Amino acid sequence: MPMAKETNWNETWQRTWQPSLVGDKWYLAPPWSRKPTPPGRIRLSMHAGNYFGNGDHPTTRMVLAAMESVVRTGTSFVDIGCGSGLLCIAAHRLGGARLAGCDLDPAAVGAARRRFRGARYTVGSTELYKDGEWDVCSANLALGVLEQVESDLRRIVKTGGTLLASGVLTEQRNAARSLFARSWRMEAEARAGDWLAFTLVKK
Repeated sequence: MPMAKETNWNETWQRTWQPSLVGDKWYLAPPWSRKPTPPGRIRLSMHAGNYFGNGDHPTTRMVLAAMESVVRTGTSFVDIGCGSGLLCIAAHRLGGARLAGCDLDPAAVGAARRRFRGARYTVGSTELYKDGEWDVCSANLALGVLEQVESDLRRIVKTGGTLLASGVLTEQRNAARSLFARSWRMEAEARAGDWLAFTLVKK
Protein backbone atom coordinates (compact mmCIF):
# COMPACT_ATOMS: atom_id res chain seq x y z
CA MET A 1 0.00 0.00 0.00
CA PRO A 2 1.56 3.34 -1.03
CA MET A 3 2.29 5.83 1.72
CA ALA A 4 0.18 8.98 1.85
CA LYS A 5 1.97 12.05 0.58
CA GLU A 6 3.27 14.14 3.46
CA THR A 7 1.70 17.58 3.68
CA ASN A 8 4.09 20.48 3.25
CA TRP A 9 2.51 22.84 5.77
CA ASN A 10 4.86 25.71 4.97
CA GLU A 11 3.96 25.51 1.29
CA THR A 12 0.25 25.26 2.10
CA TRP A 13 0.48 28.24 4.44
CA GLN A 14 2.30 30.34 1.86
CA ARG A 15 -0.41 29.58 -0.70
CA THR A 16 -3.13 30.55 1.77
CA TRP A 17 -1.59 33.74 3.11
CA GLN A 18 -2.00 36.22 0.27
CA PRO A 19 -1.60 40.02 0.22
CA SER A 20 -4.75 41.98 1.01
CA LEU A 21 -6.05 45.51 1.35
CA VAL A 22 -7.04 46.56 4.87
CA GLY A 23 -8.91 49.77 5.57
CA ASP A 24 -8.12 52.72 3.31
CA LYS A 25 -4.34 52.80 3.79
CA TRP A 26 -2.88 49.36 4.44
CA TYR A 27 -1.46 46.72 2.16
CA LEU A 28 -0.87 43.63 4.28
CA ALA A 29 1.53 41.18 2.69
CA PRO A 30 3.55 38.15 3.74
CA PRO A 31 7.31 38.78 3.70
CA TRP A 32 7.92 36.54 0.67
CA SER A 33 5.43 38.41 -1.55
CA ARG A 34 7.00 40.37 -4.41
CA LYS A 35 3.75 41.97 -5.50
CA PRO A 36 4.13 45.75 -5.62
CA THR A 37 2.38 47.91 -3.05
CA PRO A 38 -0.68 49.58 -4.64
CA PRO A 39 -0.43 53.37 -5.01
CA GLY A 40 -1.43 55.25 -1.88
CA ARG A 41 -1.11 52.19 0.37
CA ILE A 42 1.29 51.53 3.25
CA ARG A 43 2.88 48.10 3.15
CA LEU A 44 2.89 46.06 6.35
CA SER A 45 4.72 42.76 6.50
CA MET A 46 2.82 39.88 8.10
CA HIS A 47 4.90 37.53 10.23
CA ALA A 48 4.52 33.84 10.76
CA GLY A 49 4.53 32.63 14.32
CA ASN A 50 2.50 31.39 17.26
CA TYR A 51 1.66 34.86 18.55
CA PHE A 52 -1.63 36.63 17.97
CA GLY A 53 -1.76 39.81 15.93
CA ASN A 54 0.06 38.67 12.80
CA GLY A 55 -2.56 40.39 10.66
CA ASP A 56 -4.56 37.38 9.53
CA HIS A 57 -7.41 37.73 12.06
CA PRO A 58 -10.41 40.07 11.55
CA THR A 59 -9.99 41.66 14.99
CA THR A 60 -6.45 42.79 14.17
CA ARG A 61 -7.53 44.10 10.78
CA MET A 62 -10.34 46.14 12.31
CA VAL A 63 -7.88 47.77 14.71
CA LEU A 64 -5.55 48.57 11.81
CA ALA A 65 -8.41 50.22 9.94
CA ALA A 66 -9.45 52.22 13.02
CA MET A 67 -5.88 53.40 13.62
CA GLU A 68 -5.92 55.30 10.33
CA SER A 69 -8.11 58.06 11.76
CA VAL A 70 -6.66 58.34 15.28
CA VAL A 71 -2.89 57.80 15.00
CA ARG A 72 -1.00 60.67 13.42
CA THR A 73 2.34 62.46 13.70
CA GLY A 74 3.29 62.79 17.35
CA THR A 75 0.65 60.42 18.75
CA SER A 76 1.67 58.27 21.72
CA PHE A 77 0.43 54.70 21.26
CA VAL A 78 0.37 51.60 23.46
CA ASP A 79 -0.78 48.09 22.54
CA ILE A 80 -2.07 45.98 25.44
CA GLY A 81 -1.49 42.35 24.48
CA CYS A 82 0.96 43.20 21.70
CA GLY A 83 1.47 39.68 20.33
CA SER A 84 3.64 39.96 17.24
CA GLY A 85 4.08 43.74 17.54
CA LEU A 86 2.30 44.49 14.26
CA LEU A 87 0.17 47.31 15.65
CA CYS A 88 3.15 49.23 17.01
CA ILE A 89 4.80 48.93 13.61
CA ALA A 90 1.61 50.31 12.05
CA ALA A 91 1.52 53.20 14.55
CA HIS A 92 5.11 54.02 13.63
CA ARG A 93 4.23 54.05 9.93
CA LEU A 94 1.41 56.50 10.67
CA GLY A 95 3.76 58.88 12.50
CA GLY A 96 3.36 57.77 16.10
CA ALA A 97 6.13 59.31 18.23
CA ARG A 98 6.20 57.25 21.44
CA LEU A 99 5.27 53.60 21.09
CA ALA A 100 4.96 50.75 23.57
CA GLY A 101 3.43 47.31 23.89
CA CYS A 102 3.06 44.67 26.54
CA ASP A 103 2.14 41.02 26.66
CA LEU A 104 1.97 38.38 29.37
CA ASP A 105 3.87 35.96 27.12
CA PRO A 106 7.65 36.58 27.29
CA ALA A 107 8.15 34.76 23.98
CA ALA A 108 5.72 37.11 22.23
CA VAL A 109 7.51 40.13 23.69
CA GLY A 110 10.83 38.72 22.49
CA ALA A 111 9.47 38.23 18.98
CA ALA A 112 8.02 41.76 18.91
CA ARG A 113 11.37 43.22 19.99
CA ARG A 114 13.18 41.38 17.22
CA ARG A 115 10.76 42.61 14.58
CA PHE A 116 10.67 46.27 15.56
CA ARG A 117 13.04 48.16 17.84
CA GLY A 118 11.17 51.44 17.67
CA ALA A 119 8.77 50.50 20.48
CA ARG A 120 9.30 49.72 24.16
CA TYR A 121 8.00 46.18 24.66
CA THR A 122 7.59 44.84 28.18
CA VAL A 123 6.38 41.60 29.75
CA GLY A 124 3.28 42.40 31.80
CA SER A 125 0.04 44.29 31.42
CA THR A 126 -1.60 47.65 32.16
CA GLU A 127 0.07 48.03 35.57
CA LEU A 128 3.26 48.96 33.71
CA TYR A 129 1.93 52.38 32.68
CA LYS A 130 1.30 55.70 34.39
CA ASP A 131 -2.02 57.50 34.75
CA GLY A 132 -3.05 59.45 31.66
CA GLU A 133 0.05 58.44 29.74
CA TRP A 134 -1.31 57.56 26.28
CA ASP A 135 -3.13 59.30 23.43
CA VAL A 136 -4.22 56.01 21.84
CA CYS A 137 -4.44 52.54 23.34
CA SER A 138 -5.29 49.34 21.48
CA ALA A 139 -6.68 46.36 23.37
CA ASN A 140 -7.39 43.43 21.05
CA LEU A 141 -8.57 41.12 23.83
CA ALA A 142 -11.43 38.78 24.65
CA LEU A 143 -14.38 40.42 26.39
CA GLY A 144 -13.63 38.66 29.67
CA VAL A 145 -10.15 40.17 29.68
CA LEU A 146 -11.46 43.60 28.68
CA GLU A 147 -13.78 43.44 31.68
CA GLN A 148 -10.81 42.74 33.95
CA VAL A 149 -8.64 45.58 32.64
CA GLU A 150 -11.18 48.26 31.68
CA SER A 151 -10.48 50.34 34.80
CA ASP A 152 -6.76 50.30 34.05
CA LEU A 153 -7.33 51.13 30.38
CA ARG A 154 -9.35 54.11 31.59
CA ARG A 155 -6.53 55.05 33.96
CA ILE A 156 -3.69 55.02 31.42
CA VAL A 157 -5.50 56.77 28.53
CA LYS A 158 -5.54 60.57 28.57
CA THR A 159 -8.87 62.37 28.95
CA GLY A 160 -10.04 62.78 25.36
CA GLY A 161 -7.75 59.95 24.29
CA THR A 162 -8.84 56.95 22.26
CA LEU A 163 -9.27 53.27 23.08
CA LEU A 164 -9.44 50.78 20.22
CA ALA A 165 -11.13 47.72 21.74
CA SER A 166 -11.46 44.59 19.63
CA GLY A 167 -11.89 40.86 20.19
CA VAL A 168 -15.61 41.02 21.04
CA LEU A 169 -18.02 38.50 19.54
CA THR A 170 -21.23 39.82 17.99
CA GLU A 171 -23.39 38.09 20.62
CA GLN A 172 -21.42 39.99 23.28
CA ARG A 173 -22.24 43.40 21.81
CA ASN A 174 -24.64 44.57 24.52
CA ALA A 175 -22.32 43.46 27.31
CA ALA A 176 -19.38 45.26 25.70
CA ARG A 177 -21.31 48.47 25.15
CA SER A 178 -22.49 48.38 28.77
CA LEU A 179 -18.90 47.89 29.94
CA PHE A 180 -17.73 51.06 28.22
CA ALA A 181 -20.86 53.22 28.58
CA ARG A 182 -19.91 54.96 31.82
CA SER A 183 -16.42 56.24 31.03
CA TRP A 184 -16.12 56.14 27.25
CA ARG A 185 -17.92 57.82 24.37
CA MET A 186 -18.61 55.48 21.47
CA GLU A 187 -17.17 56.96 18.28
CA ALA A 188 -17.46 54.00 15.91
CA GLU A 189 -18.31 50.31 15.80
CA ALA A 190 -16.96 47.93 13.17
CA ARG A 191 -17.95 44.37 12.34
CA ALA A 192 -16.13 41.62 10.46
CA GLY A 193 -17.87 38.26 10.43
CA ASP A 194 -18.56 37.25 14.04
CA TRP A 195 -16.31 39.93 15.51
CA LEU A 196 -16.73 43.53 16.66
CA ALA A 197 -14.32 46.38 17.31
CA PHE A 198 -15.02 49.73 18.97
CA THR A 199 -13.42 53.16 18.76
CA LEU A 200 -13.99 54.85 22.12
CA VAL A 201 -13.01 58.26 23.51
CA LYS A 202 -12.35 58.70 27.23
CA LYS A 203 -14.83 61.13 28.78
